[in-house]
Amino acid sequence: MGDWWHNSSVALLAGYVATGIVPVSDSGTFNGVGRFQGGPEVPFFVQNVEAGKRYRFRIINQSARNVFTMSVDSHDLSMLFLYYPLDLV
Repeated sequence: MGDWWHNSSVALLAGYVATGIVPVSDSGTFNGVGRFQGGPEVPFFVQNVEAGKRYRFRIINQSARNVFTMSVDSHDLSMLFLYYPLDLV
């Protein structure tokens, strides 16, 4: 997972220091794929799986911010290991 910024980090940091308002990225990405307001409607990332099988996904947040909510439609997820203390909701 990652975030996609259209402005440079220097300008974003200057704005944050001046106002105290934390900037929000233009888009989120998954395996390098994402969309943004006004951008091309590229296909979303899709991982095909077979019914009845169990899968293990390694999900790494390589973004500048740590606020992402992630889910898989119609499936429960179990966390096996966390590299950073996290409150699960």
